[in-house]
Amino acid sequence: PHGGKAFAAEVSAMVLGRPVSARGDIDFAAKSADVSFDGSFSSGLTEPLSEHTGASIRHFADLSEPIVATGRVRFSPGWRFTDVSAHVDTRNFVAYKVKFDEARGNVTFDGTHFAAREAVVVSGDNLAEGSYEQNFSTLEFRYLLTGRLRPLTITPWFGGDWWTNIFGNFGFPTQPPDATIDVRGQYLRGRYFSVFGYADSKDPVLKGVPFDRARSLLYVDQFACDGLDVAITKGSGTAQGSFKLTTEPREGLWSGFDIEATSTIDLSPLGKM
Repeated sequence: PHGGKAFAAEVSAMVLGRPVSARGDIDFAAKSADVSFDGSFSSGLTEPLSEHTGASIRHFADLSEPIVATGRVRFSPGWRFTDVSAHVDTRNFVAYKVKFDEARGNVTFDGTHFAAREAVVVSGDNLAEGSYEQNFSTLEFRYLLTGRLRPLTITPWFGGDWWTNIFGNFGFPTQPPDATIDVRGQYLRGRYFSVFGYADSKDPVLKGVPFDRARSLLYVDQFACDGLDVAITKGSGTAQGSFKLTTEPREGLWSGFDIEATSTIDLSPLGKM
């Protein structure tokens, strides 16, 4: 006891069938607490946390296995949730209808703003490292990622058919492209998204035509796919230039395509494109 109704405490317990230990300072008079924790947390905790914070945590991360976490949670006077920060590691979960095999990193949440930094996420042969942030009040988000990604894997994150209509023309039979991307937008009806990034792919197939390698600096949103700098190789031939594909955002239909390039690649198979 610190005197009065303030206590320093340490406890170990089973919470929803999982072992958890906690230690910290609790002031029952002020109804406040600052607690460090370490344990394996049941996936069932997402429901009471969502009710307490007013944010649909399960929609963001629908867990099927426990989360291993070490961190700190604070409650300001009146038992008002202040924030939580932790290093977490979990397996087999779904985020906005996309399945993941593994995720780990340092997370913070203050009831409105969520951030995952120094994160590593695995989904099949997709691998991403970097950060993710979301404001649950405005539904704005941002990813800063580097790794390997098949674009169609994250199709459910984008409204309408425009994402599929663009990246459905690309195949990656050997491995996902190596990529560094900045994705930002807002989860709303009439959703806004933008993607800026660099991709380098081995043995890509572009609209049915196989190549040995393709590299591109891209900007993509629901209105256009802008290949700012593109280089492809096929055998001894090379091509380099830029392109812009414009689309109708609601239906994702092509409305224009412009390309400028210098090429030594045999043009006969390119008619398929």
